[in-house]
Parts: sequence; C-alpha cells; structure tokens
Amino acid sequence: RPDDRMSLALRHAVLASIMGLRNGLHYGVKIRAPHSLVMKFLFSFNKPVKENIIAIIKMSFAHARNLGVFVLIYKAILGALRVLQLGSR
Repeated sequence: RPDDRMSLALRHAVLASIMGLRNGLHYGVKIRAPHSLVMKFLFSFNKPVKENIIAIIKMSFAHARNLGVFVLIYKAILGALRVLQLGSR
C-alpha cells in the first residue's frame, strides 16, 4: 500500500538522518583530533600546552559539529525527496 511505503520511507529518512549526524560527529572527532594535535605541536610550540590542548578540543568539536550537521541536512533532503517521489506515484 502506498501509505505504508510512505510512512516506512519517512521513518527510514528520519533514522538515516539521525545516524548520519551521529556518524558525522564521531568521524569528525576521529579525524580532526589527531590532525589538530600534530599541527598544533608543529606550528604552535611556543604556546603553553594547556592553551594548545584547549584549542585542539575546540577545533575537533567544531569540525565534528560541522560535519555532523552537513550529513544531517544531506540525509534529510535525500529522505524528503524520496518521500515526495513516493507520494507522487
């Protein structure tokens, strides 16, 4: 039935968006933290260690947030288009 397929597609779109947000946050921290660590200690060696660590944490969380929100929006748009396509049939 079309209604069942639309509700299933909508549920899938919401879950995919949430999982995309979670995965984007995880991957963003996983990739950015080591990169920030190396770059800070290569180019900011004259600053205090505490200041460098705080900057690394801030950059990692900002990168993770940006990546997570991008994936959330992307998956939400894909899901909305899929639901609209099913609705027009």
